[in-house]
Amino acid sequence: MIKYIQIAIAIISLTITSISFANDHNSSKVTGDYDFGKTISDTAMRRGCLGCHSIDKFKDSSANQIMDRIIASWHVSGFTEEDIRDLSAYLSVEANKS
Repeated sequence: MIKYIQIAIAIISLTITSISFANDHNSSKVTGDYDFGKTISDTAMRRGCLGCHSIDKFKDSSANQIMDRIIASWHVSGFTEEDIRDLSAYLSVEANKS
């Protein structure tokens, strides 16, 4: 009986942790290293999302919106989450410059 209670507690705490992580990802502001994001973008020939789109494609988008678009793309297969955050921060600033 005690073993079942321990298993139930473990499952509940994992569920709460997963929900908390998902909420943090969606609601928190993306913070990234602008300079390293620039380096990643420069490597892609300064053409937005790894050379497929112009920087204007991201105009009027927040870093969160850009990160969500980048994560959904196959382009990021070799990137770490930190790289994606850096690239999102850089693209957001550059795309929204007046």
